[in-house]
Amino acid sequence: MLRFSLLLLLFFHSASSKLLGWVESPGYPSGYLPHASLNWSRCASKGHTLSIRLIHLDLEDSQDCENDAVKVFSNGNLISVLCGNKEFEELQSTVNPLLVSASGGCLSLSFHSDFSNIQRHIGFRGFYSEQVSCSEDLSGLNEGDISSPSWPGPYAENANCQYTLSVEAHLQLELHFSEAFDVEQSTDGQCIDLLRIETPSGTLGPFCGDTPPLSPFHTHSHHAIIHFTSNGFGTNKGFTFHFQTRAVDCGFPDIPEDGILKVVGSNTQYKDQIQFNCSSKFYTLEGDDTYTCSASGAWVSDGGRTEMPKCNQICGIPAKNPASAGRILGGRNANLGEIPWHLLIKEPSRGGATLINDRWAVTAASFVEKAEESSLVLYGGLTDGRTTNNPHVSNVTVMESERIIIHPGYSRDTGHAERTNFDNDIALIRFSSRVNFGPNLLPICLPEVNRGMVENEQGTVSGWGMTESTVNPKKLVTSRVLKHAQIGVYPLEQCEITPNLETTGKRMVFTNNMFCAGAPGRDSCQKDSGGPFVTPLLSLNGGPYYLTGIVSWGPPCDQRMYKGYYTKVENYVDWIKETINKIETF
Repeated sequence: MLRFSLLLLLFFHSASSKLLGWVESPGYPSGYLPHASLNWSRCASKGHTLSIRLIHLDLEDSQDCENDAVKVFSNGNLISVLCGNKEFEELQSTVNPLLVSASGGCLSLSFHSDFSNIQRHIGFRGFYSEQVSCSEDLSGLNEGDISSPSWPGPYAENANCQYTLSVEAHLQLELHFSEAFDVEQSTDGQCIDLLRIETPSGTLGPFCGDTPPLSPFHTHSHHAIIHFTSNGFGTNKGFTFHFQTRAVDCGFPDIPEDGILKVVGSNTQYKDQIQFNCSSKFYTLEGDDTYTCSASGAWVSDGGRTEMPKCNQICGIPAKNPASAGRILGGRNANLGEIPWHLLIKEPSRGGATLINDRWAVTAASFVEKAEESSLVLYGGLTDGRTTNNPHVSNVTVMESERIIIHPGYSRDTGHAERTNFDNDIALIRFSSRVNFGPNLLPICLPEVNRGMVENEQGTVSGWGMTESTVNPKKLVTSRVLKHAQIGVYPLEQCEITPNLETTGKRMVFTNNMFCAGAPGRDSCQKDSGGPFVTPLLSLNGGPYYLTGIVSWGPPCDQRMYKGYYTKVENYVDWIKETINKIETF
Protein backbone atom coordinates (compact mmCIF):
# COMPACT_ATOMS: atom_id res chain seq x y z
CA MET A 1 0.00 0.00 0.00
CA LEU A 2 2.86 2.37 0.84
CA ARG A 3 4.51 1.69 -2.52
CA PHE A 4 1.22 2.31 -4.33
CA SER A 5 0.73 5.63 -2.51
CA LEU A 6 4.25 6.79 -3.34
CA LEU A 7 3.75 5.98 -7.02
CA LEU A 8 0.42 7.80 -7.00
CA LEU A 9 2.03 10.90 -5.49
CA LEU A 10 4.79 10.72 -8.10
CA PHE A 11 2.25 10.64 -10.91
CA PHE A 12 0.24 13.45 -9.42
CA HIS A 13 3.38 15.58 -9.02
CA SER A 14 4.75 14.75 -12.49
CA ALA A 15 1.55 15.85 -14.15
CA SER A 16 0.53 18.56 -11.72
CA SER A 17 1.45 21.45 -13.99
CA LYS A 18 -0.85 20.12 -16.73
CA LEU A 19 -3.34 18.09 -14.68
CA LEU A 20 -6.85 18.83 -15.86
CA GLY A 21 -8.93 16.53 -13.67
CA TRP A 22 -10.00 13.08 -12.61
CA VAL A 23 -12.36 10.56 -14.13
CA GLU A 24 -13.81 7.66 -12.14
CA SER A 25 -16.67 5.17 -12.11
CA PRO A 26 -19.91 5.98 -10.23
CA GLY A 27 -19.63 5.20 -6.52
CA TYR A 28 -15.82 4.96 -6.55
CA PRO A 29 -14.19 3.79 -4.26
CA SER A 30 -17.19 2.20 -2.50
CA GLY A 31 -18.09 0.22 -5.60
CA TYR A 32 -20.45 0.62 -8.52
CA LEU A 33 -24.03 -0.68 -8.71
CA PRO A 34 -25.67 -2.80 -11.44
CA HIS A 35 -26.82 -0.84 -14.50
CA ALA A 36 -24.38 1.97 -13.69
CA SER A 37 -23.14 4.12 -16.56
CA LEU A 38 -20.84 7.04 -17.32
CA ASN A 39 -20.12 9.05 -20.47
CA TRP A 40 -17.13 11.41 -20.43
CA SER A 41 -15.43 13.50 -23.14
CA ARG A 42 -12.65 16.10 -23.29
CA CYS A 43 -10.57 17.70 -26.07
CA ALA A 44 -6.97 18.85 -26.15
CA SER A 45 -5.85 22.39 -26.91
CA LYS A 46 -4.25 23.17 -30.25
CA GLY A 47 -0.71 21.79 -30.39
CA HIS A 48 -1.34 19.45 -27.46
CA THR A 49 -2.52 15.90 -26.87
CA LEU A 50 -4.80 14.57 -24.14
CA SER A 51 -4.02 11.43 -22.18
CA ILE A 52 -5.74 9.35 -19.51
CA ARG A 53 -3.65 7.68 -16.78
CA LEU A 54 -5.61 4.96 -14.97
CA ILE A 55 -4.35 4.27 -11.46
CA HIS A 56 -6.97 1.70 -10.42
CA LEU A 57 -9.07 -0.82 -12.36
CA ASP A 58 -11.37 -3.38 -10.69
CA LEU A 59 -14.34 -4.45 -12.83
CA GLU A 60 -16.21 -7.68 -13.31
CA ASP A 61 -14.23 -9.85 -15.73
CA SER A 62 -16.00 -11.41 -18.71
CA GLN A 63 -15.22 -12.70 -22.18
CA ASP A 64 -14.62 -9.78 -24.54
CA CYS A 65 -15.66 -7.51 -21.61
CA GLU A 66 -19.32 -8.04 -22.57
CA ASN A 67 -20.64 -7.53 -19.03
CA ASP A 68 -18.95 -4.55 -17.31
CA ALA A 69 -16.50 -2.48 -19.35
CA VAL A 70 -14.64 0.78 -19.84
CA LYS A 71 -14.28 1.89 -23.45
CA VAL A 72 -11.97 4.69 -24.56
CA PHE A 73 -12.29 6.48 -27.92
CA SER A 74 -10.00 8.89 -29.77
CA ASN A 75 -11.94 11.18 -32.09
CA GLY A 76 -14.71 8.61 -32.07
CA ASN A 77 -12.47 5.63 -32.87
CA LEU A 78 -12.31 2.84 -30.26
CA ILE A 79 -8.74 2.51 -28.94
CA SER A 80 -9.20 0.38 -25.78
CA VAL A 81 -11.73 -1.92 -24.06
CA LEU A 82 -10.99 -2.77 -20.41
CA CYS A 83 -12.44 -5.01 -17.71
CA GLY A 84 -11.27 -7.28 -14.91
CA ASN A 85 -8.58 -6.37 -12.38
CA LYS A 86 -5.21 -4.94 -13.42
CA GLU A 87 -2.34 -4.05 -11.14
CA PHE A 88 -0.92 -0.53 -11.18
CA GLU A 89 2.29 -1.65 -12.91
CA GLU A 90 0.34 -3.35 -15.71
CA LEU A 91 -1.83 -0.27 -16.22
CA GLN A 92 1.25 1.91 -16.48
CA SER A 93 3.17 -0.39 -18.85
CA THR A 94 0.52 -1.78 -21.21
CA VAL A 95 -2.72 0.24 -20.88
CA ASN A 96 -1.96 3.93 -20.29
CA PRO A 97 0.46 4.38 -23.22
CA LEU A 98 -2.49 3.68 -25.57
CA LEU A 99 -4.87 6.19 -24.02
CA VAL A 100 -3.63 9.26 -25.92
CA SER A 101 -5.48 11.51 -28.36
CA ALA A 102 -4.21 12.90 -31.63
CA SER A 103 -2.78 16.41 -31.62
CA GLY A 104 -5.64 18.78 -30.88
CA GLY A 105 -7.96 15.77 -30.77
CA CYS A 106 -10.53 14.49 -28.28
CA LEU A 107 -10.79 11.55 -25.92
CA SER A 108 -14.10 10.07 -24.79
CA LEU A 109 -14.81 7.37 -22.24
CA SER A 110 -17.89 5.28 -21.59
CA PHE A 111 -18.56 2.94 -18.69
CA HIS A 112 -21.44 0.56 -18.17
CA SER A 113 -22.28 -2.32 -15.83
CA ASP A 114 -24.97 -4.95 -16.29
CA PHE A 115 -27.22 -6.73 -13.77
CA SER A 116 -25.02 -9.80 -13.25
CA ASN A 117 -22.62 -8.58 -10.55
CA ILE A 118 -22.36 -11.15 -7.78
CA GLN A 119 -19.34 -9.58 -6.15
CA ARG A 120 -19.14 -5.84 -5.54
CA HIS A 121 -16.26 -4.31 -7.56
CA ILE A 122 -14.60 -0.99 -6.72
CA GLY A 123 -14.51 0.36 -10.30
CA PHE A 124 -11.85 2.56 -11.87
CA ARG A 125 -10.11 5.87 -11.38
CA GLY A 126 -7.67 7.88 -13.46
CA PHE A 127 -6.55 11.40 -14.21
CA TYR A 128 -6.46 13.15 -17.54
CA SER A 129 -3.76 15.61 -18.50
CA GLU A 130 -2.51 17.58 -21.45
CA GLN A 131 0.91 17.28 -23.05
CA VAL A 132 2.76 19.20 -25.69
CA SER A 133 2.25 17.52 -29.05
CA CYS A 134 5.47 17.32 -31.02
CA SER A 135 4.73 14.41 -33.35
CA GLU A 136 5.58 14.74 -37.02
CA ASP A 137 5.59 12.43 -40.02
CA LEU A 138 8.75 13.11 -42.02
CA SER A 139 8.33 10.17 -44.40
CA GLY A 140 9.88 10.75 -47.81
CA LEU A 141 12.58 13.12 -46.58
CA ASN A 142 16.13 11.86 -47.09
CA GLU A 143 17.65 14.54 -44.88
CA GLY A 144 16.61 16.83 -42.04
CA ASP A 145 16.91 17.80 -38.38
CA ILE A 146 14.96 16.64 -35.34
CA SER A 147 15.17 18.25 -31.90
CA SER A 148 13.41 18.03 -28.57
CA PRO A 149 10.61 20.64 -28.10
CA SER A 150 11.91 24.21 -27.58
CA TRP A 151 15.51 23.33 -28.48
CA PRO A 152 18.02 24.83 -27.66
CA GLY A 153 16.04 25.97 -24.62
CA PRO A 154 14.73 23.56 -21.95
CA TYR A 155 12.28 21.10 -23.46
CA ALA A 156 8.59 21.24 -22.65
CA GLU A 157 7.07 19.41 -19.72
CA ASN A 158 4.77 16.47 -20.32
CA ALA A 159 6.01 16.09 -23.87
CA ASN A 160 5.00 13.02 -25.85
CA CYS A 161 6.79 13.22 -29.20
CA GLN A 162 6.85 10.81 -32.10
CA TYR A 163 8.79 11.46 -35.30
CA THR A 164 8.32 9.05 -38.21
CA LEU A 165 11.11 8.60 -40.75
CA SER A 166 10.68 6.47 -43.85
CA VAL A 167 12.74 6.38 -47.04
CA GLU A 168 13.12 4.08 -50.03
CA ALA A 169 13.98 0.46 -49.27
CA HIS A 170 17.43 0.63 -50.88
CA LEU A 171 18.49 3.34 -48.38
CA GLN A 172 19.34 3.21 -44.68
CA LEU A 173 18.80 5.98 -42.14
CA GLU A 174 21.74 7.43 -40.21
CA LEU A 175 21.30 9.68 -37.18
CA HIS A 176 24.08 12.16 -36.36
CA PHE A 177 23.60 13.36 -32.76
CA SER A 178 25.00 16.61 -31.46
CA GLU A 179 27.37 16.32 -28.51
CA ALA A 180 25.03 18.68 -26.66
CA PHE A 181 22.78 16.00 -25.14
CA ASP A 182 20.85 16.59 -21.90
CA VAL A 183 17.91 14.32 -21.05
CA GLU A 184 16.83 13.99 -17.41
CA GLN A 185 18.25 11.02 -15.54
CA SER A 186 17.99 9.94 -11.89
CA THR A 187 21.02 9.74 -9.61
CA ASP A 188 21.01 5.94 -9.91
CA GLY A 189 21.15 6.06 -13.71
CA GLN A 190 17.46 5.43 -14.45
CA CYS A 191 15.83 7.42 -17.23
CA ILE A 192 13.22 9.91 -16.02
CA ASP A 193 12.71 11.48 -19.44
CA LEU A 194 13.72 9.27 -22.32
CA LEU A 195 14.49 8.91 -25.99
CA ARG A 196 13.81 5.67 -27.87
CA ILE A 197 14.50 4.67 -31.49
CA GLU A 198 12.16 2.05 -32.92
CA THR A 199 13.06 0.07 -36.04
CA PRO A 200 11.47 -3.02 -37.61
CA SER A 201 14.11 -5.19 -35.95
CA GLY A 202 13.47 -3.82 -32.43
CA THR A 203 13.52 -0.82 -30.11
CA LEU A 204 16.86 0.79 -29.23
CA GLY A 205 17.27 2.67 -25.97
CA PRO A 206 16.10 4.28 -23.78
CA PHE A 207 18.75 6.99 -23.98
CA CYS A 208 19.15 9.70 -21.35
CA GLY A 209 21.77 11.52 -19.31
CA ASP A 210 24.48 13.68 -20.89
CA THR A 211 26.00 11.11 -23.29
CA PRO A 212 24.40 10.97 -26.75
CA PRO A 213 23.98 7.72 -28.66
CA LEU A 214 26.99 6.73 -30.72
CA SER A 215 27.18 8.97 -33.77
CA PRO A 216 26.60 8.25 -36.56
CA PHE A 217 23.84 6.03 -35.29
CA HIS A 218 23.16 3.30 -37.88
CA THR A 219 19.54 2.18 -37.80
CA HIS A 220 20.18 -0.58 -40.40
CA SER A 221 16.72 0.19 -41.70
CA HIS A 222 14.88 2.49 -44.09
CA HIS A 223 12.17 3.07 -41.48
CA ALA A 224 12.44 4.42 -37.92
CA ILE A 225 10.20 6.05 -35.31
CA ILE A 226 11.76 8.41 -32.75
CA HIS A 227 9.94 8.54 -29.40
CA PHE A 228 10.60 11.21 -26.77
CA THR A 229 8.67 11.66 -23.51
CA SER A 230 9.15 14.01 -20.57
CA ASN A 231 7.49 14.39 -17.19
CA GLY A 232 6.06 17.49 -15.49
CA PHE A 233 9.22 19.04 -14.09
CA GLY A 234 12.88 19.67 -14.90
CA THR A 235 14.95 22.17 -16.89
CA ASN A 236 16.98 19.88 -19.17
CA LYS A 237 17.78 21.06 -22.69
CA GLY A 238 17.20 17.83 -24.58
CA PHE A 239 18.76 16.76 -27.87
CA THR A 240 19.15 17.46 -31.55
CA PHE A 241 20.31 15.31 -34.44
CA HIS A 242 20.61 15.40 -38.18
CA PHE A 243 19.22 12.47 -40.14
CA GLN A 244 20.41 11.44 -43.56
CA THR A 245 20.53 8.34 -45.73
CA ARG A 246 23.15 6.12 -47.21
CA ALA A 247 22.90 3.35 -49.75
CA VAL A 248 22.44 -0.12 -48.31
CA ASP A 249 25.75 -1.95 -48.48
CA CYS A 250 25.89 -5.43 -46.99
CA GLY A 251 29.69 -5.51 -47.29
CA PHE A 252 31.69 -8.57 -48.16
CA PRO A 253 30.43 -11.57 -46.14
CA ASP A 254 32.49 -12.73 -43.19
CA ILE A 255 33.84 -16.14 -44.17
CA PRO A 256 36.89 -18.20 -43.10
CA GLU A 257 40.22 -17.22 -44.60
CA ASP A 258 41.23 -20.78 -45.47
CA GLY A 259 40.14 -20.39 -49.08
CA ILE A 260 37.78 -23.37 -48.99
CA LEU A 261 34.49 -21.46 -49.01
CA LYS A 262 34.41 -19.39 -52.19
CA VAL A 263 32.20 -16.40 -53.05
CA VAL A 264 31.13 -15.66 -56.61
CA GLY A 265 30.15 -12.00 -57.05
CA SER A 266 31.66 -8.76 -55.79
CA ASN A 267 28.75 -6.28 -55.78
CA THR A 268 27.42 -5.75 -52.25
CA GLN A 269 24.68 -3.12 -52.67
CA TYR A 270 20.94 -3.54 -52.05
CA LYS A 271 19.46 -6.45 -54.07
CA ASP A 272 22.87 -7.60 -55.31
CA GLN A 273 23.38 -11.37 -55.23
CA ILE A 274 26.36 -13.57 -54.39
CA GLN A 275 26.81 -17.32 -54.62
CA PHE A 276 28.84 -19.71 -52.50
CA ASN A 277 30.62 -22.91 -53.41
CA CYS A 278 33.44 -25.06 -52.09
CA SER A 279 36.81 -24.81 -53.83
CA SER A 280 37.51 -28.53 -53.50
CA LYS A 281 35.48 -31.57 -54.47
CA PHE A 282 36.47 -33.08 -51.14
CA TYR A 283 34.11 -30.67 -49.34
CA THR A 284 30.36 -30.28 -49.52
CA LEU A 285 28.38 -27.07 -49.02
CA GLU A 286 26.10 -26.98 -45.97
CA GLY A 287 23.37 -24.35 -46.27
CA ASP A 288 21.98 -22.27 -49.11
CA ASP A 289 24.20 -21.20 -51.98
CA THR A 290 22.56 -17.93 -53.12
CA TYR A 291 22.27 -14.82 -50.93
CA THR A 292 20.78 -11.37 -51.60
CA CYS A 293 21.69 -8.05 -49.97
CA SER A 294 18.54 -7.08 -48.05
CA ALA A 295 17.22 -3.66 -47.04
CA SER A 296 18.43 -4.30 -43.47
CA GLY A 297 22.04 -4.49 -44.69
CA ALA A 298 22.29 -8.23 -44.09
CA TRP A 299 22.85 -11.02 -46.60
CA VAL A 300 19.76 -13.22 -46.72
CA SER A 301 19.59 -16.55 -48.53
CA ASP A 302 16.81 -17.67 -50.84
CA GLY A 303 15.70 -19.86 -47.95
CA GLY A 304 15.54 -16.91 -45.53
CA ARG A 305 18.79 -17.69 -43.68
CA THR A 306 21.16 -14.97 -42.47
CA GLU A 307 23.94 -17.26 -41.26
CA MET A 308 26.59 -17.98 -43.84
CA PRO A 309 26.94 -21.48 -45.35
CA LYS A 310 30.03 -23.54 -44.65
CA CYS A 311 32.08 -26.19 -46.36
CA ASN A 312 32.16 -29.52 -44.55
CA GLN A 313 34.86 -32.02 -45.37
CA ILE A 314 33.80 -35.30 -46.92
CA CYS A 315 35.11 -37.99 -44.60
CA GLY A 316 35.64 -41.72 -44.75
CA ILE A 317 35.16 -42.17 -48.49
CA PRO A 318 38.31 -43.24 -50.36
CA ALA A 319 38.78 -42.00 -53.89
CA LYS A 320 39.72 -45.58 -54.81
CA ASN A 321 37.74 -48.62 -53.64
CA PRO A 322 39.88 -50.92 -51.49
CA ALA A 323 40.69 -54.43 -52.57
CA SER A 324 39.85 -57.32 -50.29
CA ALA A 325 41.88 -57.14 -47.10
CA GLY A 326 44.81 -59.38 -46.26
CA ARG A 327 47.13 -59.43 -43.22
CA ILE A 328 49.56 -56.99 -41.66
CA LEU A 329 51.71 -59.92 -40.55
CA GLY A 330 52.56 -60.88 -44.12
CA GLY A 331 49.34 -59.21 -45.26
CA ARG A 332 48.17 -57.41 -48.36
CA ASN A 333 49.81 -54.22 -49.53
CA ALA A 334 47.60 -51.17 -49.76
CA ASN A 335 47.27 -49.30 -53.03
CA LEU A 336 47.43 -45.51 -53.18
CA GLY A 337 44.07 -43.98 -52.26
CA GLU A 338 42.69 -47.09 -50.55
CA ILE A 339 43.47 -45.93 -46.99
CA PRO A 340 44.01 -42.17 -47.52
CA TRP A 341 43.63 -41.22 -43.84
CA HIS A 342 46.59 -43.26 -42.55
CA LEU A 343 49.64 -41.10 -41.76
CA LEU A 344 53.17 -42.39 -41.26
CA ILE A 345 55.45 -41.18 -38.44
CA LYS A 346 59.09 -42.31 -38.59
CA GLU A 347 60.78 -40.34 -35.78
CA PRO A 348 61.44 -40.52 -32.86
CA SER A 349 59.93 -43.97 -33.38
CA ARG A 350 57.90 -45.62 -36.11
CA GLY A 351 54.12 -45.54 -35.83
CA GLY A 352 50.98 -44.05 -37.26
CA ALA A 353 48.22 -41.49 -36.88
CA THR A 354 44.82 -40.93 -38.51
CA LEU A 355 43.76 -37.76 -40.34
CA ILE A 356 40.42 -36.45 -39.03
CA ASN A 357 40.38 -33.01 -40.69
CA ASP A 358 42.68 -30.63 -42.54
CA ARG A 359 44.48 -29.51 -39.36
CA TRP A 360 44.25 -32.45 -36.94
CA ALA A 361 45.17 -36.12 -36.56
CA VAL A 362 44.49 -38.70 -33.85
CA THR A 363 47.03 -41.15 -32.48
CA ALA A 364 47.85 -43.12 -29.33
CA ALA A 365 49.07 -41.16 -26.31
CA SER A 366 51.54 -43.94 -25.54
CA PHE A 367 53.16 -43.39 -28.92
CA VAL A 368 53.73 -39.61 -28.61
CA GLU A 369 54.01 -39.09 -24.85
CA LYS A 370 57.77 -38.53 -25.03
CA ALA A 371 57.74 -36.45 -28.22
CA GLU A 372 58.14 -32.70 -28.21
CA GLU A 373 55.10 -30.77 -29.45
CA SER A 374 56.81 -29.38 -32.53
CA SER A 375 59.09 -32.33 -33.23
CA LEU A 376 56.85 -34.71 -35.15
CA VAL A 377 56.87 -35.02 -38.91
CA LEU A 378 53.93 -36.87 -40.42
CA TYR A 379 53.67 -38.15 -43.99
CA GLY A 380 50.44 -38.63 -45.91
CA GLY A 381 49.33 -39.61 -49.38
CA LEU A 382 51.72 -42.56 -49.64
CA THR A 383 51.94 -46.31 -49.27
CA ASP A 384 55.71 -46.88 -49.74
CA GLY A 385 57.60 -45.53 -46.74
CA ARG A 386 60.74 -45.02 -48.82
CA THR A 387 59.09 -42.17 -50.75
CA THR A 388 59.44 -39.96 -47.68
CA ASN A 389 63.11 -39.60 -48.57
CA ASN A 390 62.13 -37.41 -51.51
CA PRO A 391 58.56 -36.22 -50.81
CA HIS A 392 58.50 -33.45 -53.44
CA VAL A 393 59.16 -35.86 -56.27
CA SER A 394 56.72 -38.48 -55.00
CA ASN A 395 53.90 -35.99 -54.15
CA VAL A 396 53.96 -37.06 -50.52
CA THR A 397 52.32 -34.53 -48.16
CA VAL A 398 54.57 -33.56 -45.26
CA MET A 399 52.91 -32.29 -42.07
CA GLU A 400 54.80 -30.84 -39.14
CA SER A 401 53.28 -30.91 -35.67
CA GLU A 402 52.51 -27.66 -33.88
CA ARG A 403 50.90 -29.11 -30.81
CA ILE A 404 50.36 -32.50 -29.18
CA ILE A 405 47.45 -32.84 -26.75
CA ILE A 406 47.41 -35.99 -24.65
CA HIS A 407 44.15 -36.98 -22.98
CA PRO A 408 44.17 -35.70 -19.37
CA GLY A 409 43.14 -39.11 -18.06
CA TYR A 410 46.17 -40.86 -19.51
CA SER A 411 48.97 -41.82 -17.06
CA ARG A 412 52.36 -41.13 -18.56
CA ASP A 413 55.16 -43.68 -18.42
CA THR A 414 57.40 -42.90 -15.44
CA GLY A 415 60.06 -45.42 -16.43
CA HIS A 416 60.24 -46.87 -12.91
CA ALA A 417 58.36 -50.05 -13.72
CA GLU A 418 56.78 -51.84 -16.63
CA ARG A 419 53.47 -50.28 -17.55
CA THR A 420 50.32 -52.22 -16.76
CA ASN A 421 47.68 -49.64 -17.70
CA PHE A 422 47.05 -47.94 -21.07
CA ASP A 423 43.68 -46.42 -20.17
CA ASN A 424 42.72 -43.24 -22.11
CA ASP A 425 45.44 -43.98 -24.68
CA ILE A 426 44.56 -41.22 -27.13
CA ALA A 427 46.17 -37.97 -28.25
CA LEU A 428 45.53 -35.20 -30.77
CA ILE A 429 48.14 -33.72 -33.12
CA ARG A 430 47.63 -30.23 -34.56
CA PHE A 431 49.56 -29.43 -37.72
CA SER A 432 51.46 -26.19 -38.14
CA SER A 433 49.43 -25.46 -41.29
CA ARG A 434 46.39 -26.79 -43.09
CA VAL A 435 46.75 -29.66 -45.53
CA ASN A 436 45.14 -29.85 -48.94
CA PHE A 437 43.02 -32.92 -49.48
CA GLY A 438 43.51 -35.04 -52.55
CA PRO A 439 42.63 -38.53 -53.80
CA ASN A 440 45.46 -40.01 -51.70
CA LEU A 441 44.96 -37.85 -48.59
CA LEU A 442 41.47 -37.73 -47.08
CA PRO A 443 40.09 -37.69 -43.52
CA ILE A 444 38.26 -40.50 -41.75
CA CYS A 445 34.90 -39.99 -40.04
CA LEU A 446 34.58 -40.02 -36.26
CA PRO A 447 32.12 -42.61 -34.92
CA GLU A 448 28.87 -41.86 -33.17
CA VAL A 449 29.14 -41.40 -29.42
CA ASN A 450 28.41 -44.64 -27.51
CA ARG A 451 27.74 -46.56 -30.73
CA GLY A 452 28.65 -49.81 -28.96
CA MET A 453 31.17 -52.40 -30.06
CA VAL A 454 29.59 -55.52 -31.50
CA GLU A 455 31.11 -58.95 -30.87
CA ASN A 456 32.69 -60.38 -34.04
CA GLU A 457 32.24 -57.02 -35.81
CA GLN A 458 34.70 -56.94 -38.69
CA GLY A 459 37.06 -54.05 -39.31
CA THR A 460 40.35 -53.17 -40.97
CA VAL A 461 43.62 -52.39 -39.23
CA SER A 462 46.51 -50.91 -41.17
CA GLY A 463 50.13 -49.95 -40.59
CA TRP A 464 53.78 -49.88 -41.58
CA GLY A 465 54.75 -52.02 -38.57
CA MET A 466 56.30 -55.44 -38.16
CA THR A 467 55.38 -58.18 -40.60
CA GLU A 468 56.74 -61.60 -41.64
CA SER A 469 59.88 -61.64 -43.73
CA THR A 470 59.35 -62.88 -47.26
CA VAL A 471 62.61 -64.80 -46.93
CA ASN A 472 61.92 -66.32 -43.52
CA PRO A 473 58.25 -66.20 -42.46
CA LYS A 474 59.25 -66.93 -38.87
CA LYS A 475 61.21 -63.70 -38.73
CA LEU A 476 59.51 -60.30 -38.28
CA VAL A 477 60.74 -57.24 -40.17
CA THR A 478 59.54 -53.64 -40.55
CA SER A 479 57.27 -53.28 -43.54
CA ARG A 480 58.24 -50.61 -46.04
CA VAL A 481 54.72 -50.69 -47.56
CA LEU A 482 51.41 -49.88 -45.88
CA LYS A 483 49.59 -53.13 -45.16
CA HIS A 484 46.03 -53.79 -44.05
CA ALA A 485 44.26 -56.74 -42.47
CA GLN A 486 40.70 -57.82 -41.77
CA ILE A 487 40.17 -58.64 -38.11
CA GLY A 488 37.16 -59.08 -35.82
CA VAL A 489 36.22 -57.75 -32.39
CA TYR A 490 36.66 -60.39 -29.70
CA PRO A 491 34.07 -61.08 -26.98
CA LEU A 492 34.43 -59.04 -23.80
CA GLU A 493 35.35 -62.04 -21.68
CA GLN A 494 38.19 -62.89 -24.04
CA CYS A 495 39.51 -59.32 -23.87
CA GLU A 496 39.44 -59.39 -20.06
CA ILE A 497 41.99 -62.23 -20.13
CA THR A 498 44.97 -59.97 -20.58
CA PRO A 499 48.60 -61.08 -20.99
CA ASN A 500 51.08 -61.03 -18.11
CA LEU A 501 54.25 -58.98 -18.16
CA GLU A 502 57.25 -61.20 -18.72
CA THR A 503 59.41 -59.72 -15.96
CA THR A 504 56.93 -59.09 -13.15
CA GLY A 505 54.09 -61.43 -13.97
CA LYS A 506 51.57 -58.63 -13.42
CA ARG A 507 48.46 -58.77 -15.56
CA MET A 508 47.66 -55.85 -17.89
CA VAL A 509 44.62 -53.71 -17.03
CA PHE A 510 41.56 -53.84 -19.30
CA THR A 511 38.95 -51.03 -19.10
CA ASN A 512 35.72 -49.99 -20.81
CA ASN A 513 37.77 -47.53 -22.88
CA MET A 514 39.34 -50.44 -24.76
CA PHE A 515 38.38 -53.36 -26.94
CA CYS A 516 40.46 -56.17 -28.39
CA ALA A 517 40.43 -57.63 -31.86
CA GLY A 518 42.30 -60.03 -34.10
CA ALA A 519 42.01 -63.13 -36.26
CA PRO A 520 44.00 -66.31 -36.80
CA GLY A 521 47.28 -65.21 -38.35
CA ARG A 522 46.24 -61.52 -38.44
CA ASP A 523 46.97 -58.76 -35.97
CA SER A 524 48.50 -55.35 -35.53
CA CYS A 525 52.07 -55.45 -34.39
CA GLN A 526 54.97 -53.41 -33.04
CA LYS A 527 55.45 -50.09 -34.91
CA ASP A 528 51.75 -50.02 -35.84
CA SER A 529 51.04 -47.96 -32.68
CA GLY A 530 48.67 -45.02 -33.14
CA GLY A 531 47.27 -46.36 -36.39
CA PRO A 532 43.57 -46.84 -37.20
CA PHE A 533 41.08 -49.66 -36.77
CA VAL A 534 38.32 -48.81 -39.23
CA THR A 535 34.73 -50.04 -39.57
CA PRO A 536 32.87 -51.22 -41.49
CA LEU A 537 35.22 -53.58 -43.21
CA LEU A 538 37.02 -51.96 -46.14
CA SER A 539 35.26 -53.29 -49.23
CA LEU A 540 33.92 -52.31 -52.59
CA ASN A 541 30.95 -50.41 -51.11
CA GLY A 542 33.07 -47.24 -50.84
CA GLY A 543 32.20 -46.19 -47.26
CA PRO A 544 31.79 -44.01 -45.38
CA TYR A 545 34.27 -45.49 -42.92
CA TYR A 546 34.72 -44.60 -39.27
CA LEU A 547 37.68 -44.52 -36.90
CA THR A 548 36.48 -47.06 -34.37
CA GLY A 549 39.79 -47.87 -32.68
CA ILE A 550 43.41 -46.80 -32.27
CA VAL A 551 46.24 -49.35 -32.07
CA SER A 552 47.24 -49.18 -28.41
CA TRP A 553 48.96 -52.25 -26.92
CA GLY A 554 49.14 -56.02 -27.00
CA PRO A 555 51.35 -59.05 -26.46
CA PRO A 556 54.59 -59.30 -28.45
CA CYS A 557 53.94 -60.23 -32.07
CA ASP A 558 56.47 -63.04 -32.04
CA GLN A 559 54.23 -64.89 -29.55
CA ARG A 560 51.64 -65.19 -32.37
CA MET A 561 48.68 -64.62 -29.98
CA TYR A 562 46.91 -62.48 -32.62
CA LYS A 563 45.07 -60.33 -30.07
CA GLY A 564 45.64 -56.58 -30.08
CA TYR A 565 44.11 -53.96 -27.79
CA TYR A 566 42.61 -50.77 -29.17
CA THR A 567 41.43 -47.44 -27.74
CA LYS A 568 37.65 -47.27 -28.10
CA VAL A 569 37.29 -43.97 -29.99
CA GLU A 570 33.52 -43.64 -29.49
CA ASN A 571 34.22 -42.82 -25.83
CA TYR A 572 36.34 -39.82 -26.82
CA VAL A 573 34.39 -38.12 -29.62
CA ASP A 574 33.10 -35.36 -27.34
CA TRP A 575 36.60 -34.74 -25.96
CA ILE A 576 38.04 -34.58 -29.49
CA LYS A 577 35.44 -32.09 -30.72
CA GLU A 578 35.53 -29.90 -27.61
CA THR A 579 39.34 -29.79 -27.58
CA ILE A 580 39.58 -28.86 -31.25
CA ASN A 581 36.83 -26.26 -30.98
CA LYS A 582 38.44 -24.65 -27.94
CA ILE A 583 41.80 -24.26 -29.66
CA GLU A 584 40.47 -23.23 -33.07
CA THR A 585 38.24 -20.50 -31.57
CA PHE A 586 40.82 -19.21 -29.08
